[in-house]
Amino acid sequence: MRFLKDQAAARRRTRLCLVLLALVVLLMALASAGLALVFLPWEVIDYLGGREATLVKAGLTFTGVITAASCWKVRQLARLGGEAVVRRLGALPLDDQADPRTRQLHNVVAEMALAAGIPVPRLYLLPDEPAINAFISGYGPADATLCLTRGALHQLTRDELQGVVAHEFSHLLNGDMRLNLRLLGWLHGISLIADLGRELFFDRSSTTGRGSGSPLLGGLLGTLLLVIGGCGLFFANLIQAAAARSRERLADASAVQFTRQPQGLANALKKIAAHPLQGRLYHRRARSVAHMVLGDSGASWFATHPPVLERIQQLEPDFDEWQLERLRAEALLPMGVAHVAGNPAFAAPPPVSAAPPLAAVATPTPWRDIPVTLRAFVRQPRQAAELLLALAASPSAADGGAGQRWADSLHPSLRLPVAQLTFPAIRQLPRPVLRQLLVDLKTGFAATPELDLSRYCLARIIQRQLIGSLAPGRQRLSGRRTLAQARVAVLTLYAVAAEQNHRDVQAARRAFLLAVASTFPGLHCAYEPPHPWRPALDGALARLGLLSIAARTLVLEGLLCLVKADERVQTSELELLRLYCTVLELPYPALDEYLSVTDDKLSQKGRRSADTGHVISDV
Repeated sequence: MRFLKDQAAARRRTRLCLVLLALVVLLMALASAGLALVFLPWEVIDYLGGREATLVKAGLTFTGVITAASCWKVRQLARLGGEAVVRRLGALPLDDQADPRTRQLHNVVAEMALAAGIPVPRLYLLPDEPAINAFISGYGPADATLCLTRGALHQLTRDELQGVVAHEFSHLLNGDMRLNLRLLGWLHGISLIADLGRELFFDRSSTTGRGSGSPLLGGLLGTLLLVIGGCGLFFANLIQAAAARSRERLADASAVQFTRQPQGLANALKKIAAHPLQGRLYHRRARSVAHMVLGDSGASWFATHPPVLERIQQLEPDFDEWQLERLRAEALLPMGVAHVAGNPAFAAPPPVSAAPPLAAVATPTPWRDIPVTLRAFVRQPRQAAELLLALAASPSAADGGAGQRWADSLHPSLRLPVAQLTFPAIRQLPRPVLRQLLVDLKTGFAATPELDLSRYCLARIIQRQLIGSLAPGRQRLSGRRTLAQARVAVLTLYAVAAEQNHRDVQAARRAFLLAVASTFPGLHCAYEPPHPWRPALDGALARLGLLSIAARTLVLEGLLCLVKADERVQTSELELLRLYCTVLELPYPALDEYLSVTDDKLSQKGRRSADTGHVISDV
């Protein structure tokens, strides 16, 4: 499967859907403005400047009303956060890890999140839903919440859970959650026209000032507005379903690209297709999240997901409809009878194990390097906050406290993964405590200008993600600049990265020139790292945030060339890559083929430490 072409095609289809949705809004505004010409008195039309001026002003008014209502709805949904969505469906926090299956799910989600370079999302369970399904909610990675049904928790194997989690993370990293919020906002704005028509139709007495014919005129106006709003909602829902289907295909492709194991997600989709409920949720509000779940069984026109057979064939080209019908037939047989008919398509789930299988995730994860006792330590919100301050080298951290001792004893390569691991507990703190934590982090960051590049990146990433937890919509980037317009910022980024990660000036210059050649072919420039580097890097990252998505991706490719220049990856290089991806909202690239021998030795030491539960220090 050509994943890159699939991703590009899905993005093109999404842009087309957004253009069509804007066209629907424009046509509704024009139709509503035409009604204004028919029903407004001539005195009002003359006062507004004639028929043409009235048509333009009425159209702009209706467009403004729809846009304002849509923006208000988007801000409201973003302010509520991901946990508000899952709680409306009756989901319960899945914090207790006493059950082996719950512990396995926590381990899978944590290792996948650390490999993706995002904060670990908080887990929720729909205890009354026997179907196999899952969805992720939230405006961005920092406030994401992953919710699974009881059927998914008890019926999926570890590999299948990894495929499901990778699929949901792909939605998060591809920006699908923001797209969903925008679509819901536009649908809310469009529905206002239908709601206004409904009010006029069922409450005709509210229309006054037209003599004895006012009830009839009010009913006629209400009927026309209801028809316009209904048609708008019909086409808007069709467009929303088409956009959701394209993003589902993109998420499937991205999940396989992330795990390198199409079989896990394919088997999970087979189980959804063979299950009698086929992913259907019972809750009365379940339809509101139909476009967000892993599997949906809606009507053909308004289906938010491609047919499950098509999705399975995208992952397994040899799978056909006959095999799908066989799976469904075997799912209806009593336990054990399916074995008589032939080899079952999937065996019973193996015994649950907390240790992941070999090569479970293509991108290396430090999950097994983190001591077990430290994993338990960060589950408590206050302890997690103390450790977060210590990891960011904030003066507010308690000297001699447990958090400071843990931070001092960790290998530098484990600081950022441990910081990401604290976020499920951090998000349980009250908002005033979170705000004070952010103030302490910013104050400590400003008071310690002597931080090295590794600590600088760590502190910036923690601040960025904590702001994302408090105000998810505040940091949205919407740049349109080209590489040529931000050339100085790109060169500054490369120069700082080369100088801080190479002791030899010649090696630093070589890495810098390789990155420049990758991003700006044919450009000749001198290697001149800025001094002091910290304010220069702050300014460069701020200006790079104005780039388009395509330009940001090209800069990331240049950074990868710089990292590969000496065929070794240092901790500070990894953290600079993560900082760049976090600030510029890009998926973190896979670096498994670039890891050095030193990293492998560290991983073996970390695993021994995790087995014994002792703290390690390898500075």
